[in-house]
Amino acid sequence: ASIGNFYLALVAICHQTSPPGKPSLEGIVQGNRRKGWDYLFARFQEAASASPDLVTPQYLAGISSKDVRRIFRDPRLGERLTDPARRAHLLNNIGMIMLQKRWETANDIYRYCRCRIQGPAPNLLGTLASFQAYSDPLKKKSFYFLALMQTANIWTYPDPASLGPPIDYHEVRGHLRLGTVRIKDRALLEKLTNRVTVTDEEDLEIRARVLEAIHRISESSGHTPVR
Repeated sequence: ASIGNFYLALVAICHQTSPPGKPSLEGIVQGNRRKGWDYLFARFQEAASASPDLVTPQYLAGISSKDVRRIFRDPRLGERLTDPARRAHLLNNIGMIMLQKRWETANDIYRYCRCRIQGPAPNLLGTLASFQAYSDPLKKKSFYFLALMQTANIWTYPDPASLGPPIDYHEVRGHLRLGTVRIKDRALLEKLTNRVTVTDEEDLEIRARVLEAIHRISESSGHTPVR
């Protein structure tokens, strides 16, 4: 049951592990050098194995930025995780909502939604969106979390076709390089070419077009959008 809480919390704080102009997130875990998501996963797994209470709603509701810094600090490379206060806030929000709803585990959310990704409320996408970390209009983290739970053989869904792809900057970068999505707006193209940070609205528009491209490719290839 705690595996669901582990993934729910980890996906919530997984963003910008390679911030522009700053060292990327990496470190040594059990003798292996890991980067980005792999480091985040391994370090959090190590901490949760030592202290299982770490992923309970009670602990998440009170976790501090100091706790986040401690968990993800590498003994050799130091602190590489940016904005620990924001990440702690996202975990606080998850913990507090779960306590309010009397959900002890992610499985309680799964049962509450009758295992459905979409469809009549309550459903998983709508319920996850009540958490600040999962409020993205394109459901990036929600789809990623649901896919992880499926891949780990923990959850199955009566509507598997509703499981869409998580559109993060890796997906965006790949589609822009492949040409499956093209930027026609000159000002926006110049921003991207010069590595200038785009607005939230521009980011959402680009990711929406990438999502559309993936669904079109899915339809023509016969593969699921996630694959």
